[in-house]
Amino acid sequence: MNEPIAKLELILLKPSGKKLPIIIQIGRPYEITDGKGDDFARCPVSINGLYKKPHDVAGEDTFQALTLAIAFVRDTLKYFVDDGGKIFLKDGITEFEFSPYSSAF
Repeated sequence: MNEPIAKLELILLKPSGKKLPIIIQIGRPYEITDGKGDDFARCPVSINGLYKKPHDVAGEDTFQALTLAIAFVRDTLKYFVDDGGKIFLKDGITEFEFSPYSSAF
């Protein structure tokens, strides 16, 4: 991803005990104009180490696309924990807490 506007490095610990380093990046939202009045926006999201390809999250406008991109990351991490995994900061020791990200997560 070129010039992400946000980045977070974490270590995922699967229930099997396997550690998985990931890099989450959110790119700048951009508008899509099709010339037919069906304008919308997309926001690129990458969770490198968990997914091979970046996703483009769509919204009605760039603000909504960005909000939905953050929600996609939050939901992905919460599902991982709900399935028995643990999340650590990039030091691999300190457990990731959702609460400091409460406005986003």
